[in-house]
Amino acid sequence: MDFGKIDFKKYIIFFYKIRYVVYMLFLISIGFIAFKSITHKKEKLYNKIAEYEHISFLIKNGKPKTKTLNEEYVRAIFSNTKLDYIKYENGAYNVKASNINIITLANIVYQIENDGFKISFLKAEDYTGKQDFTVHMEISP
Repeated sequence: MDFGKIDFKKYIIFFYKIRYVVYMLFLISIGFIAFKSITHKKEKLYNKIAEYEHISFLIKNGKPKTKTLNEEYVRAIFSNTKLDYIKYENGAYNVKASNINIITLANIVYQIENDGFKISFLKAEDYTGKQDFTVHMEISP
């Protein structure tokens, strides 16, 4: 027995016989990687859909508005200011108030929007230069 001599023909024939097994292992590994990638993308998509459904559920089942838009509400909001007039036209209240400082105006806008109403028009002008604004506002539901 000669240990220094290696018979390469046997190894070549062996690899030639098992080449289909190697090909199949290669294809199975590519298929497995593709399956994992698709599964990961599908889970990501399902998570996004679940998030949108959760947001939709929260929007649909949010707490209902308890306040209604009427002249009493507008007078209560502008209680600390001088109201020149309130008019109800086309489903919205037109309000004109004078001598409103910027902090009071910001609080009024915040309160109206926090109560769920929309300010469709807002014009604040300072004729005095002392930051006492004359405000024209249209509030709608």
